[in-house]
Amino acid sequence: MSGIRRGKLALGSVLIVTFLAVLVGLFLPLFQGHNLLEYLDNLYNSISKASAYYIPELRQEVEESGSTRLHLTLTFQDPSMAKSAARLLQEAGAQVEISGSGLAAEGRLESILGQALTDSDSLYHNRDQELTDRYGTSGRVALNTWWKTLGSLEKDLKRHNQFAPAEMTGRIKTRAVEPAYNYYGIEPQPITERWTAVVFSLIFYVFYTVWYGYAVAFLFEGLGYRF
Repeated sequence: MSGIRRGKLALGSVLIVTFLAVLVGLFLPLFQGHNLLEYLDNLYNSISKASAYYIPELRQEVEESGSTRLHLTLTFQDPSMAKSAARLLQEAGAQVEISGSGLAAEGRLESILGQALTDSDSLYHNRDQELTDRYGTSGRVALNTWWKTLGSLEKDLKRHNQFAPAEMTGRIKTRAVEPAYNYYGIEPQPITERWTAVVFSLIFYVFYTVWYGYAVAFLFEGLGYRF
C-alpha cells in the first residue's frame, strides 16, 4: 500500500457518483411509464413470446396424425376439476360421463387436441373473451384446466401403450398450452422489429458493468492500494 493518489481518487469518486446517479435514473419511470428494468423485461418477454409460437406446426402435426377414436379414463384431484375438464372435452365433441373426481370420455383424439390448440391460440393472442364466451370462465382458468386434462390424457395413453399419441399430447401441453398461459397479456414482437433496442441494451449492460469496475479500481488505487 502506498500513499494517496489524489488524481486517481478524484477520478474514481466521479465515476462512482455518476454511476450511482445513472442507477437512480434507471429506477425512475422514464421509459413509457416504466423504469428501465421493467421496460427491458417487457421487451424481452415480447420477443421471447414471438419465438414461442408453435401452434400452427402442432396443428399440422395433429391433422397429419389421422383419426384416432379413444375411450378415455381420466382422473383429477377433485370433482370440480373433473367437471371443468368435461366441459372442455364436450366442446371438442367428446361424450363424457363424470364420476366423482374422474371421468370417462369417448371421442376423437384429433378433435380434442385441435380444441386445445384453438383455445391456446385464443389466449396466446390475448383474446380472453373468446374463452369466456365458450366456457364461462377466464382464459387462464380454461388453459389451466387444459393443462391438467392433457396431463391426465397423456398418462392414460401411455397406460394403454399408445406412446406416439401420448408424446404428441405432451408436446401440445408444453409448447402450446404453457406458452399461451404464461405469456398472456404480452404483445408478441419479432426481434427484427426491435433489434436496435436489443443491441443498445446489451451494449449498455457491458458498458455499465465496465464503468463500475473502473470506478472501484480507481478508488482503491487512489487510496494507495496496488493490484
